[in-house]
Amino acid sequence: MKRQLLIWLLLLLSFGGCKKYMAPPDDCSYYEYNDCNTTEPQVTDATFKFTLNGQINYVPFIIYKGDIEDNAPLFYDTAFSSRVYYYLDFGKYSVKATYKIDGKTIYVIDGGLAEKWSNQICDSVCWGWDSLNFDLRIH
Repeated sequence: MKRQLLIWLLLLLSFGGCKKYMAPPDDCSYYEYNDCNTTEPQVTDATFKFTLNGQINYVPFIIYKGDIEDNAPLFYDTAFSSRVYYYLDFGKYSVKATYKIDGKTIYVIDGGLAEKWSNQICDSVCWGWDSLNFDLRIH
């Protein structure tokens, strides 16, 4: 019975997310707001890392909205450098990179979720958000 309770607790903790929180200062009269972004973000930055070397000059990749299994490709692109940057709407994304090495095809898949959140700090609403980092390198 204790074991089942522990398993349920671990499942709850792994699937339950915490809302991100910024603590307000003790005294708002001297708060400088230098760590408070009062503009609501509309997009997040996404970084894609690829393996490029003497054998690999470019890497085609597909960005999916949601899971790859949902089969909702957002767009197709090709990386010609080891890092590629995009701005994406907030949400869940998956990426599939296709490497061709010595006549073999290797797929590398990664995914991530970017969310934004707000907190009331003194007399302002402060915004925070997640960035996306996709590691599509061959290890």
